[in-house]
Amino acid sequence: MRRLVAGLVLALAVAGAPGVAVAAPEREKWDTRVFSLVPPPGYPAYVHAHSNGRVYAGTYLARDPRRASTPSKVVEWSAGGTLLRSWTVPGQDLDADHGVQVAHETADGELVLLEISRSRVMTLDTRTGRFRTVARLPEGAVPNFATWGPRGLYVTDYGDGVIWRVRRDGRVQEWFRAPELDGVAGFGTTGIRWMKGRRELLVAQQTLGTGATLPTNGALLRLPVDRHGRPGELSTCGPPRPATCPTASASHAPATCTSHSRAWPPSSSSSTPAAARSPASPRCH
Repeated sequence: MRRLVAGLVLALAVAGAPGVAVAAPEREKWDTRVFSLVPPPGYPAYVHAHSNGRVYAGTYLARDPRRASTPSKVVEWSAGGTLLRSWTVPGQDLDADHGVQVAHETADGELVLLEISRSRVMTLDTRTGRFRTVARLPEGAVPNFATWGPRGLYVTDYGDGVIWRVRRDGRVQEWFRAPELDGVAGFGTTGIRWMKGRRELLVAQQTLGTGATLPTNGALLRLPVDRHGRPGELSTCGPPRPATCPTASASHAPATCTSHSRAWPPSSSSSTPAAARSPASPRCH
């Protein structure tokens, strides 16, 4: 018994000794924990893991005539989930649904923001706190997700079946439109990701508006882009699945598919940041 107690004491002493690394217990698959709480007004959107090692998210708020509306915020956390700072988004229409998505980052490390109340593409310099409007989409557009790709930033529209391309000089182009992107009952296009190795965009669609499948079916779509930056033929990655409503799944492509960053203003020395580069493309067959 004395040997057992002595052994336990020795083990505890070694575990607590300085310079002795103790391996953390391995977490089980699907073990979900709270990373951090979101300060008011809450309702966080997509979470962006920045190349600076910090984490960013914006907040959304639906118009509610029963209470006074508050502007959206961009929130910053450490990699460990400690709340660090927040910035209030200027110039929003508080009488409308309003929110901001931290969609990406520039080569200079500024955050790329999508603001829905005025259909703006913005940047935020977290070093100075300066917001800047880079482009405005047509009235009524609902910018949702974005990815850097050939000749600009590609932005999905949750309210219309279109993918916008924003040039580095701020010009906005209706780059691609298709009935598959229309969606049903307001559930439209969400995530988008440029897959450089295959020269294609992966697009997450919450519902398909073609009438060819159940209206609740969501899908992951493929859209090739030619060497001149023009869109090819849209196809699906696997069969549409009921009630899936994919959101950011285009950012993490599946292993099997069935076929059917820049800076503003532009700089000749700019390059896409490492965290913003596309991962290896999925193997489609």
